[in-house]
Amino acid sequence: ILEPIKEYIDYYILANGEHIINKDNELVFESPFTKSELEKLVASFGKYNLGYGLQGETLEVINENRKDVIDVIEHCKLPYPVVYKDFHINNKVYQAWVVDNKNCIENLRKENPDLVFVPWLDNAYDIMRKDASKGEAAKFLIEKFGFIYSYGFGDNYNDLPLLDVVDVAILIKSERIKEAPEKYFLADEIDKEGLYKALKIFNLI
Repeated sequence: ILEPIKEYIDYYILANGEHIINKDNELVFESPFTKSELEKLVASFGKYNLGYGLQGETLEVINENRKDVIDVIEHCKLPYPVVYKDFHINNKVYQAWVVDNKNCIENLRKENPDLVFVPWLDNAYDIMRKDASKGEAAKFLIEKFGFIYSYGFGDNYNDLPLLDVVDVAILIKSERIKEAPEKYFLADEIDKEGLYKALKIFNLI
């Protein structure tokens, strides 16, 4: 998706805003989980025997090859992560995600009150620190570099904080989002060239 427009990108907001790098792969900002947050979260996953993934600086891992995790990965057409159960012990982790087919989400929230659980499928949730979001990352970049006018693109609920802080918010239709508030421009789905069409409409390419 990004390859045709890479030449226009100066900064990448990764892991829902907890990791920002520039086009030269240099670190601009990071806010990884603390060790205690991570240990508590992984303990909760183990308590309910849930499949989960962790996103590090350059590597995304899953705790084990299990059907519910693989089903989510294949459904979203994501690259297969490496199986590395103890990754969190000696590596920075910027974001986690969990597949919950056991209706444990409210227990996970209670046991990890400093974290935010954002749905991206009916049974899958992104997990991040409360003080981190794509919106906070966008505000950081806008203020740090003095951007005069900003555009934001998103296709899921975890993108809404970003869209709320930019001057022009472009929401791309997806499996989960079919309509948008009036303040957003609603673009076609990615597989219908929605991103490309929106970039053309706003004269960005």
